[in-house]
Amino acid sequence: MKAKIIKIIAVICYYSGLVKLFYRLNRHSKRIVTFHNVIPANLLPKGKKIGLVDTEDEFENKIIELSRYFSFSNDLRDAKSITITFDDGYKNQFEIAGRILEHLGNINATVFVSGAVLNCNSENALTVDLLMHWIELAPEGEYYILCNSNIKYKFNLTDQNRQEIWQSIIWPNFSLDTKNKGRSILDTLDSQYPISKILGNCDQRYLRLRLSGVSSKECENYLNTGWTIGWHTINHFPLSRLSDEEKSKEICDSPAFMKPVVFSYPYGELASVDKTTIDVVKEAGYPCAVSNLPDPGNSIGVFFMPRYTLDSDKFLLHFELSGIKYFLTNFRRLPVVKL
Repeated sequence: MKAKIIKIIAVICYYSGLVKLFYRLNRHSKRIVTFHNVIPANLLPKGKKIGLVDTEDEFENKIIELSRYFSFSNDLRDAKSITITFDDGYKNQFEIAGRILEHLGNINATVFVSGAVLNCNSENALTVDLLMHWIELAPEGEYYILCNSNIKYKFNLTDQNRQEIWQSIIWPNFSLDTKNKGRSILDTLDSQYPISKILGNCDQRYLRLRLSGVSSKECENYLNTGWTIGWHTINHFPLSRLSDEEKSKEICDSPAFMKPVVFSYPYGELASVDKTTIDVVKEAGYPCAVSNLPDPGNSIGVFFMPRYTLDSDKFLLHFELSGIKYFLTNFRRLPVVKL
């Protein structure tokens, strides 16, 4: 019911002209948009969008909607433009999203690459992505994970509760596995039903695009065309869970050419980014860093800049990006972050 009411309000704001007014009122606020994966619809395993995925049509329509109010630029100081970013560094971001952006006007974007997937194939994808594929594609049945000093936690996986199992069991225990950065959870599930068997049932083109990392050569080629390549840590694990030494390694061990570029926090919400993490990013020499929140509250600043993940519905997209949603929640215009 709440979602329906918000949709009705968004439609009213769109057709009444309030969206245009709020874009005008918030013209000094820089918009940075987060995307992850853009995959052809016919390649999706069982038709499922696993993780954060847009189909080609959804992504193209979003970019077209953005172009109605903004130009595109990787310059975070330019509030008149919008910056397109991708997290993780999978091949689809260059090959599929890049092709669409070129077709729509040679639009450049920023890709934040995780070191673990750089130059790697689908079997070495980020642990969190392999876990999501396991939960979404494993057969129904009874399984277990090991938690709290190797205590078995059993659960019954069905087609109706896969997201619930992810949110209530897998993700919380993944984020507690600081020693192996979530790999212990994957290994336990893999021993009951192999992830290789799950991936083996997926289209090879899907695996290449969705779970294979970009190469160093691809990064170099896109840098030469005007794209920006930034750092997204090595293992894509919630940084707030790690020791100071591990935080430093994850953040600082980036290729040299990424050091003067924006840093992107994995997950990018408040629970996974503590003050020490932000301090390490500052000390590492990054000029700024982005969150994955449109409203990070008191943490807003050059080292926790807001980013927007956009709905496929154009009314909800403009409801948020124009700043109306923020105004109704906070009774003020969007924050202005100056570099």
